[in-house]
Amino acid sequence: MFQIHMSNKDKANVIIQLAKKYELKTFCETGTYEGAMLAACLPHFDELLSVELDEKLYTDVKLRFLNEPKVHVYQGDSAEKLAEMLNLVTKPSLIWADAHYSGEGTAKGNSPIIQELFAVYKYGMEGSVILIDDAREFSFQPDYPSLATVINIAGSLFQTSKIGVVGDIIMVVPR
Repeated sequence: MFQIHMSNKDKANVIIQLAKKYELKTFCETGTYEGAMLAACLPHFDELLSVELDEKLYTDVKLRFLNEPKVHVYQGDSAEKLAEMLNLVTKPSLIWADAHYSGEGTAKGNSPIIQELFAVYKYGMEGSVILIDDAREFSFQPDYPSLATVINIAGSLFQTSKIGVVGDIIMVVPR
């Protein structure tokens, strides 16, 4: 399977378009990094939640969005923190799963995507859109599940959703 590398601007446009299409007002992100996706999505959502594993990146982003009351940034492992975040959200959300090692300057750990999918399933986020960034990485990185595994698990958990890869994003969207 061939995936196309997409710019952050292209990815933000996909997020914003799908949020409008499905009338989603809450953005939940794993893998904050420097907060670029939060900044791009800020005008389009009523509430934005994000979790970052790296303490320094978390501190920097917390300061960056200090005066934005609708932005909530958490520090920790997204495999654990996403469940905490979803517990606070009572409506369908756009979930941007981007918590994985992306080279120097990012936190390194095993990919938490399987735990994140189970957290979304557990909290019954019916009507939510799940977008998993960097699909191309799931077949080549050690300690990551394969792309086929991610798609198969998402398909078994979200049986009423459409699942596929568009560009460099694995998409789980309501039918």
